[in-house]
Amino acid sequence: MLLLLITASISSFAQSKKQIREYNIRSVTETVMLFENGVQKETYKSLLMSWDKKGNLVEEAAWNRDGSVKYREIRLFDGEVETEETLEYPAGKRPSEKPLFRKTVSKYADGNRTEQQIFDKEGKLDETTTFTYNGMGDKTGEIVTDAAGQKTGYNTYEYDKKGLRVLKEEFKGDGTVKKKTTYVYTF
Repeated sequence: MLLLLITASISSFAQSKKQIREYNIRSVTETVMLFENGVQKETYKSLLMSWDKKGNLVEEAAWNRDGSVKYREIRLFDGEVETEETLEYPAGKRPSEKPLFRKTVSKYADGNRTEQQIFDKEGKLDETTTFTYNGMGDKTGEIVTDAAGQKTGYNTYEYDKKGLRVLKEEFKGDGTVKKKTTYVYTF
């Protein structure tokens, strides 16, 4: 479940505001492919993010596996200043997978997070995630281990020649594909 906390978040979109402006990215659509026993079982559009010419996030919409709206947020800007925000959460509030209590301790090197440890309320280590990066500073992998040091899962990332994330693959500890997420950009 905590692996999902790391991977199933809006921060899964890794492009910076600078890249969004530099490449004139207007939107990105995230499509998820779910696997069962290594066989693809389901595909659905999970997220759409749109930006204005200044790189301001103006729309974010997420969908559940059944196609229903998970949430939708629309923002209006006057230059760099957000002047209006409309939030739509059909279930009453934005879904959160975060537990009621957790302590996260991170280590960094060269400006990149290299390790993250998650502890429970009693201070016991629950899991550790180790991160790897390419020469451009893009995250290329995450390895998740439980408190005993056993690998419970790992993720890999691929980028295009501009450095834009195009694929994220999630695996179970035994190496079986669990989920693939593709990112398609409009310019």
